[in-house]
Amino acid sequence: MNNSFAERDLFWQEIKENKRDIFSCVCQGEKVRSSELECRVETLVKDEHGERAEVVWQLGSKGIELRLRFRIFKDFPYLEYESFLTNQGSEDSGIVEDLNMLSLNGKLTGYYYGDLILKSWNASCAGSRLKVSYYLGSYSSSHDFIRIDRRLIPQHGENRVLLNAEKLGRSSERALPFFRMDFDDLHGFDIGVGWSGSWKADIELKCASALAAPFQLGNEWSLDSGMVHTRFHLKAGETVRAPGYFIGFRNGVSVRDFINIHRRFMLAYHAPRNSKGELLLPPLSVASWGGVEAENMKKVLQTVKEKQLPFEVHWIDAGWQGKDGPCPHFCDDTATERSDWPRRVGCNRINRYSHPNGLLEITDFARSCNLQTLVWFEPERYHKECGSPLFEEHPEWFLSNPSESYALDLGNPEAREWLTKWMLEFLDKERIEHYRQDSNINLWESWRLHDAADRVGISEMKHIDGLYRFWSDLRKARPDMFIDNCSSGGRRLDYMLATYSFPLCQSDYETFQKYNYSCVHLENFYLNEVYPLHSTLSWMPDGDSYAILSGGCGLGIGSKRWQFPALYSGEEFDYGTFSRHLFAIREMRELLVKGNYYQLTKNPEDLSEFCAMQSHDRETEKGFVLVFRRPETEEEEFIALLPEIDRSAEYELRDFISGTKESVSGEEFRCFRKVMPEKRSVSLSFYQRKK
Repeated sequence: MNNSFAERDLFWQEIKENKRDIFSCVCQGEKVRSSELECRVETLVKDEHGERAEVVWQLGSKGIELRLRFRIFKDFPYLEYESFLTNQGSEDSGIVEDLNMLSLNGKLTGYYYGDLILKSWNASCAGSRLKVSYYLGSYSSSHDFIRIDRRLIPQHGENRVLLNAEKLGRSSERALPFFRMDFDDLHGFDIGVGWSGSWKADIELKCASALAAPFQLGNEWSLDSGMVHTRFHLKAGETVRAPGYFIGFRNGVSVRDFINIHRRFMLAYHAPRNSKGELLLPPLSVASWGGVEAENMKKVLQTVKEKQLPFEVHWIDAGWQGKDGPCPHFCDDTATERSDWPRRVGCNRINRYSHPNGLLEITDFARSCNLQTLVWFEPERYHKECGSPLFEEHPEWFLSNPSESYALDLGNPEAREWLTKWMLEFLDKERIEHYRQDSNINLWESWRLHDAADRVGISEMKHIDGLYRFWSDLRKARPDMFIDNCSSGGRRLDYMLATYSFPLCQSDYETFQKYNYSCVHLENFYLNEVYPLHSTLSWMPDGDSYAILSGGCGLGIGSKRWQFPALYSGEEFDYGTFSRHLFAIREMRELLVKGNYYQLTKNPEDLSEFCAMQSHDRETEKGFVLVFRRPETEEEEFIALLPEIDRSAEYELRDFISGTKESVSGEEFRCFRKVMPEKRSVSLSFYQRKK
C-alpha cells in the first residue's frame, strides 16, 4: 500500500501549496477554481490517527471565507474534509453559484485497446479507459443497492455519468453517496460524499474535437460534485456548512482488496462506538408494531424469554403516539379499522389506548426478559392533523411542504435545542435504551419553498448541519445508545450519518409481506461491500432457511415474525429451528465485522445465476461461505475459488443446513464445490483452520 499512501501524500501536499484544485464555483458571475484563489493553511495538528489541518480560501472581494477541515489518516490511504463558508464582512456577500465542493480533473496515463495495455507504440489511437462503479440507492424496489459498472469511452453519449441529480432531499434515494473511479485494475479513487441532503456527481471523460488529428482521442477526465442546486449570498457574519468528502487512493492495489480497505476505513472512522470505545453493532431485534396493546407485546417478550431466543433488542415501531385509540399495523388484514399512523406523526404524546401505563411498562418488562428497547420516532415531520401544540406555540419552527405535513426546521437553533432536550428527557423517562429516527418527507420541497431566489441552498445547508448537531448531541449525552437511521428505509446512507448510526431497515422493500427474498440477499451482497453496518427487516417464515438467511446475511436482522397479534405463533411453531437460524445470523455478524468480505459471483442481479459470498477473519482463520440457488437457477453445482484459504492447511467445515461436520484439506477446500439439487435453496458453510 506504500504507493497508495505516497499518492495521497502528494495530493495533500499540492493542496496545501495551492497547486491542485479541490473545489470550484461561480463567484459574483465568474467561474473560479480553488487553485486560482488565495489560500492559507491553519491549525496543523498531528496525533496517533494522523494529521488534521484547516485550509482557508477567500471567495471574491466581499468577505466570503471557505474553510476545509481536513483529516489525513495514518493507517489508511485516505483524506477527508468538512466544508464551511463564512461571510467575514459587514454586509451581504456577493452571489455564489454552482458550488462544487469536490472538483477534480486529470489525465489517464494508460491507453487501452480491449484489455491490452499498449506500450510499445503510440497508443493514442486505442483510446482511454475509465470505469465508474456506483450503487443504486434505496427506492423500495427489487433493485435497491445493485452496483452499476460504467465503462466510459471518449465518444459522445458514452463518456459521462451523472449521479443523483434529482431534488429529493435525502442522500441515498437514487444512488448511494459512494462511488469508485477506476483508471485500470490497480489504480483509482474511492469517493464518499459527506452530505445527508441532495447531492450530485458529474464524471466525464473528455471527447476530442471532430477537427482533431486522426486517432487523437481524449484522455482527460473531470469530476464535479456538490449540492444539486446552489445560488446564494451570505448575510454579514453568517456561517453555513457545505458537503464534505473522503478520497481513498488506490495505487498498485486490486479493486477486490481495496473494497476491504474501504470497509475497514468505514468501521474505524465512520461507525458508532460506545463509551468504552467498542463498536456498536446492528442487533438481532424482535419487532412489535407501536400500536399493539402492551399486554400483547408482553406475550411476545415472554415467548422470547421462555424459548431462549437469542434476540437482543425489542423494537417498538411506529403507531405508539398520538390520540388515544386503535392504531393497527397497515398489513394487518384482521383489523377492523384502517391504520392512521401517518396522521399521528408529530404528536409525541403516548397513545394511552395501547399503552395506558406509558412505554415504561414495556421497557421494564423487556429488561426482565434480558432485552433492551428500540423506539421509533420521526422528529422532522409533523402531519398537519396531528394536533401538536407546537404549531401554535412556535409556528416559526416549521417549513411548509406540498405534502400533508410540515417539516421541523433543524436549521433553527431554538427548534433543534428544544428537540434535543425533549428527546433526551423522553428517553430517560420511559427508560428507552436506543433511538430510531425515520424521515418520510421530501425535505427538498420544504427547503425550496423557504429559500429566496438569492438564497437557494441555505435552508438545506442549515438543516443538514442541524441534523448533525442533533445526532452528535444525542450520542454525547447517551454514548451507549445506538441510533437506527431509517429514513423511509435506507435513504440517508452517507458516511457522515454512518459515524453516528446504522440502518436497521435498509430498504422499505421488505416492509410489506409479499416480496422477492432473492432481492433481499442481493441487497446485502452489495451493501456488505460498501456500507459495512446495516440490517434488514424480515418476516422470517417458519423454517424457510432461504428467506431467513437472505435477510440475515448483513450484520443483523429485525424479525417481523410477530409484529402484530394476527401473526402470533402457537406451540406448533418450530422454535428450535428458528433459534438455530438466529444463532447462525449472529455468527455471520461476528465474522463480517471482523473479517474480509468477498463476492463469489459476478452477476447476481441476474436471478438465473447463483448468489454467493464469503467472509474470512484472518486473525482467527474462521469464515463462512453462503450460497443461494435461486428459483430461476438451472445449474445444480456451484464452484468458486475461495480467497485466503491456505492450500497446505486442514480445515473443519460445519454445514448449517445438515448440521454435519467434516475435515478437508486446504487444497480441496479452496476450490469450493457445492451441489444443490433443489431450486430456491441455500448452503451455509462455517469453517475454521485446524491448529
